[in-house]
Amino acid sequence: MTILNYLGCNFILPYSEDDSDNKILIMESISGDEALASVKKHFTTKYVYQLFAPWGSGIWFNSALRT
Repeated sequence: MTILNYLGCNFILPYSEDDSDNKILIMESISGDEALASVKKHFTTKYVYQLFAPWGSGIWFNSALRT
C-alpha cells in the first residue's frame, strides 16, 4: 500500500523536473488517469496534482513541514 499526497488548486502548476532538487515535487499521477479521476471527485478545484517528497510519504502544510 502506498500513501499519496494530492494538491488541488484553481491554476496550472508546472511539473517538477526529474532531476529537481525541490523539497516537494509536483508530478503527474504515477498511479494513472483512472486513479487520478477517482481522487479528483473529492476536490472542488479545477486541477489536482500528485505531490512527492524525497524523505518519504506524508507532507504537512503547517508548522510540521520539514525544511
